[in-house]
Amino acid sequence: RLPDAERDAVLGAAWLTVSASDGGDWAPSLIEANGAGVPALARRVSGMTDAVRHGRTGWLVDGTSAELGAAVSRALTVLADPVVAATMAGRARSWAARFTWTGTAAGLLTAVGLEDARLERRRHGFAERRAGNDLVVVLSVPESAIRGEWQTSRRAGDVWVSDGTVVRGLLAGADEGDVQGILDRLDVDRTDPAVSVLVARHADLLGQWSDPEDAIDLAEAVGRPVEVRSDDQGGDRHAA
Repeated sequence: RLPDAERDAVLGAAWLTVSASDGGDWAPSLIEANGAGVPALARRVSGMTDAVRHGRTGWLVDGTSAELGAAVSRALTVLADPVVAATMAGRARSWAARFTWTGTAAGLLTAVGLEDARLERRRHGFAERRAGNDLVVVLSVPESAIRGEWQTSRRAGDVWVSDGTVVRGLLAGADEGDVQGILDRLDVDRTDPAVSVLVARHADLLGQWSDPEDAIDLAEAVGRPVEVRSDDQGGDRHAA
């Protein structure tokens, strides 16, 4: 086992990390590599599809081991462009930074707290105003259309972000009445065609809903090996 400092130096010098896994629950090694600014290449199987944002923090490949090998060559070709490499590295670091023990603990405590509050109301004889549901939706509203204060309009447990143009909320357990109530507090017209309410996808629940980016497509890369050489930023770059 390498000492931590030596391990981090080796990982940080990599161009690409590659997984040939047949699947699993999660891929922490790919997230760790992303944290060092290293994009990931993996097969499109369970676990890998959650960890890798295709075309943004790495790439997912269908098919055989031979096709995976060909994709490694294409990925290294793409990453030979320093602008593309820097873009992928920045996205990879940003993605990995979302997965922290502090954030995980906070999310769990919020969920437990909401359930405890619901049970406490029941213990005091308050009837449920409606049956619970597991639906999660993404509400998108142009910031220019909001006349209320969106930071204070959130419900406990909801996640809100703004890119300066559009405010998006990830709303757990929300039905039509909840969404309308939030829009009323924001003083937003529900009939505005720029307002959208969509059922959250798996990717949305992992946080991929909050920062849409252009994907970098491997299919357009020339399928030839890249000459691996030292760059001006410190050391050899290699596939991990």
